[in-house]
Amino acid sequence: MLFKNREDAANKLSLALKKYKNDKDTIILALPRGGVVIGDIIAKKLNIPLDVIIPKKIISRSFEELAIGAICEETIYLNEQLIKDLNISDEYIQKELQKAKNDALKKNKLYRKNKGFLDLNDKTVLLVDDGIATGATIIAAIEAIKVKKAKRIIVASPLAPYPIVSILKAKVFEVI
Repeated sequence: MLFKNREDAANKLSLALKKYKNDKDTIILALPRGGVVIGDIIAKKLNIPLDVIIPKKIISRSFEELAIGAICEETIYLNEQLIKDLNISDEYIQKELQKAKNDALKKNKLYRKNKGFLDLNDKTVLLVDDGIATGATIIAAIEAIKVKKAKRIIVASPLAPYPIVSILKAKVFEVI
């Protein structure tokens, strides 16, 4: 499926998610920044609440755009194979984890205005992002949502590489 822009992607994803329209037990959690744009449009079209979830990447020292893991809430996801392949030290990971935690706290204050996280117990969560590359941030978000005892997680993103989609399908109810 091709998309002209984020708005077009949101409109098409809304159609794929229409069975959740007006469902009081469904919530959208969107990843800033682009996921919030898409999530907001979907939330309005489906008439369901929107909130943000803020995972932060742990990046490789050698490749600044390559996520070797992520943290979300108190949940940590590390791509152990990638860390091994790149020979990344535990000391580096711990330092980057602390930086990511601090950054996540700042972003939470900015986006969530210190309000408590929504109750996800027995809810269906539509986890929305504008694109998935390595999968690190979305996997950290998934694991954080599972801790909150969501009934079902559906990942909705207009763009994701097939190998990552396969990994996600093993972790959630559905990937759209």
